[in-house]
Amino acid sequence: MVHIGTTAPPVSVDSRCAPVSTKTVPLTLWTRTQGDSLTAVQACQAGGAERSAESVQQSSPTNMNPELRALYEADYRDHGQGLQHGTPEYDAMRARDRDRRQRAAEIVAEERSLVAEDYYHAAWLFNHGDTPDDAWQGHVWAKQAAERGHHPARWLAAAAYDRWRMYSGRPQKYGTQFVPDGKRHRLWDVEPATTDAERAAWDVPPLAEQLERAEAMTRACPPDPIGEGAPQWLLDAIERWDAEGASGGR
Repeated sequence: MVHIGTTAPPVSVDSRCAPVSTKTVPLTLWTRTQGDSLTAVQACQAGGAERSAESVQQSSPTNMNPELRALYEADYRDHGQGLQHGTPEYDAMRARDRDRRQRAAEIVAEERSLVAEDYYHAAWLFNHGDTPDDAWQGHVWAKQAAERGHHPARWLAAAAYDRWRMYSGRPQKYGTQFVPDGKRHRLWDVEPATTDAERAAWDVPPLAEQLERAEAMTRACPPDPIGEGAPQWLLDAIERWDAEGASGGR
């Protein structure tokens, strides 16, 4: 399958360091995406509405797979607790995340009559994954859901694609991923060629709005210093940003 915008490499994304956007739950404490689930981090995000909740409420076709929906709702509840990274409770939640992804993958592989919402629910679980492969799989399934008419999946397809690029150390295409750098919350690097019209086509807000959101997150909830356990892709980016700042770069 071809991903949004360009041909897709056969790589998947690591999504546990889940980017939390303007309305999301940190899959790990390190990132935010504009549409994950609710957590303590959401308090820093100027009150964005949960796309997850919207999806459940908007449509409930009778042929929706009940187990996939239950897995999705369990993920929503888990990430809504705002558990602190590094605690036994957080680690237990991450283990449940892995179990949910495994079961969702089995269902998608076994079932032949899945509806759009089923692919969306599976994609949401993988967007909270641990590897680039997880994020890529989330993108693929979200795109399938969008192509089958489930509107909320459009944003998720873009966000999972951005997350996949971010965990690969590359600029995101649409601008859905936010990270702390130890001083502020910032929008992960964005490809300058992407237009707001392209973003709008996938339900992503304009770039200026996303940049303002990062500033609002910093004002509301300044990030802690980056400590042990930060992913290498984030440490590499912080080193690059610090060097650019020292040399007068942006």
